[in-house]
Amino acid sequence: MNETRSQDIALQALLDGIHMGQVVLPDFQRDFDWSDGDVRALLATVLMNWPVGSILLIEGVSNREFYAPREFEEAPTQPTDIVYIVLDGQQRLTSLYHALYGRGPLRYFLKIDHYADYGDVSAIDELLVSHTEETWSMLSTPELQRANDLIPLTALASPDSFYEWRDRLESEPAEIVWLTAMYRKYLAHLPKFRVPAVIVDSRISPVAIARVFQRVNQGGMKLGTFDLMVAKTYSPTFNLRAAWEKSKVDHPSLNKHLRDDGLPILSVLALLELGNVRQSSVLKLPEGRVIDNWEQAARHYATAIEFVEEEFGVLSSDWLPYGQMLTVLAAVSYERDLRSMRDVVARWFWTTGFGHRYDSASNTRAVADYKKLRGGDEATLEQLRFVIEEMVESTKGKRGAVHRAYLCVLGSSAASERRVFNTAPTPASIFRRRTGAPALHLRTLTFAIQDGESNRVDSIGMADVDPDQYFNAAERQIERVSEFLKSNAGIDARIVSEAEEERRIAESVSRPEGDPDSPSNLQS
Repeated sequence: MNETRSQDIALQALLDGIHMGQVVLPDFQRDFDWSDGDVRALLATVLMNWPVGSILLIEGVSNREFYAPREFEEAPTQPTDIVYIVLDGQQRLTSLYHALYGRGPLRYFLKIDHYADYGDVSAIDELLVSHTEETWSMLSTPELQRANDLIPLTALASPDSFYEWRDRLESEPAEIVWLTAMYRKYLAHLPKFRVPAVIVDSRISPVAIARVFQRVNQGGMKLGTFDLMVAKTYSPTFNLRAAWEKSKVDHPSLNKHLRDDGLPILSVLALLELGNVRQSSVLKLPEGRVIDNWEQAARHYATAIEFVEEEFGVLSSDWLPYGQMLTVLAAVSYERDLRSMRDVVARWFWTTGFGHRYDSASNTRAVADYKKLRGGDEATLEQLRFVIEEMVESTKGKRGAVHRAYLCVLGSSAASERRVFNTAPTPASIFRRRTGAPALHLRTLTFAIQDGESNRVDSIGMADVDPDQYFNAAERQIERVSEFLKSNAGIDARIVSEAEEERRIAESVSRPEGDPDSPSNLQS
């Protein structure tokens, strides 16, 4: 008899299995494509010891031809003595494997801050940062990491990892005591974290697998901050959910970009009322303020959506570099006509996306940007730099904000020429996936915009080229993006080599805290 059972599995066992080629993927699974922001959101959830949802596994393998097992991305060992094939949970497990094993394109750190509350998820969101492998090489020892107030997440993978990292520090005894106490109180649970799994027998047929997958994912809606605010603000004369449904009818752009999530509109009110955009601040909003100001906030959010669609090619909600950007613009639009300050906003929009400014401390930076833009002031990087090698290798997962900003460049070119879309515009690579070859189909610079009939509608994207010519074509594409930013927003982006950027980083490592080019402010 085919059996299905539920079981909690230690995260460490799953990640060790991935590393040893015993926990694998079926070849028909899509590629890992989570953005840096997605990964950090998951890491914050795990660090808080909160549930991350169940995964779906098939035990062993009896149909190797159908599943064609392959290793997880960046796992060193090909499938060997297979224990589990992961049918649902690839993105979460890959993210955690990369972060805790130090694999993948980015390395993840937790900032060291004696004044932070490591038991608060909003604080953890601010404290989690990522750096590229290149920056990691400049911060490869515990002493360099501590000098820059960083704990690598690889040091949190097990108690042995943490204490080995701690014992290599040359810090004052009081600092060692504080680090140890903080670890034991807030982080020691990580190696014991357990993931609920639904495990099906390997003899189950492929058709039945599809049915199991469907049923496992039918579990109702998660109770989020918006749902809590619906309950908090409910009265016989006001229903926030009904108000939200009406807003989507009155402003179709809200439905297009937010779908069922009304939380961003509440974030606008939190920014205006409390000077903060964290979810914890949303929950502090007085009921009366929400009731009195919801309709106006929804209208301003729709104004912000329509503005970025028309001016910056944000033709899909998935293309916006950061969701917080619309919150900022909606709040600014209360006091200023966005079109009257279009050039200032354009410089902010493009430098924030391509400069991945909200990859860390996003809440703090969003509040600061709102204050500057509200006054009509510039809120940009001092200089936008395109590192050639980084841009050439950029993907949605490696530099998600850059990937999405690039799609907006393509969308802007299509929108400016008033091309007609029969259906929603779709980004697609000019290359196809090739077995045993570099994954060029994931590279950001290979993407183009298509209509519903697979016709190209952008005029800036890379033309069809031979894969062997990708690097040269990509360099030219970086120049075209730079030219676009100059004409669209007056931005003089600097194109530099990786060697030039490494020299700049090396010089900045020794600069004092607060310097705009210090490691804590480096572009990831």
